[in-house]
Amino acid sequence: MTLLVIGALAILLPGSLAVVTAVQANAAARGAADLGSIAASGAYLRGTTPERACAAGAEVARRNDAVPAGCTITAAGRAEITTTVTVRVPILGLRTTSAVARAGPLLVGSRP
Repeated sequence: MTLLVIGALAILLPGSLAVVTAVQANAAARGAADLGSIAASGAYLRGTTPERACAAGAEVARRNDAVPAGCTITAAGRAEITTTVTVRVPILGLRTTSAVARAGPLLVGSRP
């Protein structure tokens, strides 16, 4: 019986660790994208150029252990940031996950 339990744990533990690692990486990518888009939109609305606003969003993403992968800002100040996070997943090796987030002012009559 003990060997059966140890065998089951030996099989299930690496798979569980892989799932937990992947979920954690995706949450990190989403969080970094959220914060980066808020920073980019805020910077643009304070009067910086779209390029500088995207640079501000990218810096926030990097500080949150993500790689900025894209940024767009509309004339109304809505920012969309894409980030990626690469992790080593047990059994599967290196894997990359990405996330996209949008932030900015909500205009009357517009759809999010």
